[in-house]
Amino acid sequence: MKNKLYLLIACSLILVSLILTSCSSTKSNPAYTNNSVPTPAASKTTVLPYKGFQGTLSGTFSGTAPGAVVNGTFTATVDAQGVFTGSFLGTYSGALNGNVDSNGNFSASGMAGADLQMEWQGTLSSSGNIQGTWEVNDNARYSGTFSGPASTTSTSPTG
Repeated sequence: MKNKLYLLIACSLILVSLILTSCSSTKSNPAYTNNSVPTPAASKTTVLPYKGFQGTLSGTFSGTAPGAVVNGTFTATVDAQGVFTGSFLGTYSGALNGNVDSNGNFSASGMAGADLQMEWQGTLSSSGNIQGTWEVNDNARYSGTFSGPASTTSTSPTG
């Protein structure tokens, strides 16, 4: 009985040792993760998916709200990482923050006053146009459209 206990303890220690050894060997090599699948090497080609949309935008927005006609102007910029920042001024005014994807689709939001969150969704074209719709607090009673030309001011990559 005593021999079986010693044998069980020895087997357990060997098993734990093997588990610890296999775990530490994959973690010590950063090129291997998730069951030793090699991580691909970084590409030396710089991809700039937002370059065609990078620049300054401006235009008008209009729509309806309960008891009011909504209108105004907006300006925004898109940077090299696809970050969309801007402002709108008119019946409602505020700042816009969002993102553009590599196809020119974007969404941005901003507070119009203390309690009205405006959601803007639309598209940018590489030919220089912006268009889309806006809505306040997911309420179709506060909604409208926007559009305008884009003045692309993209810059050449550095480095």
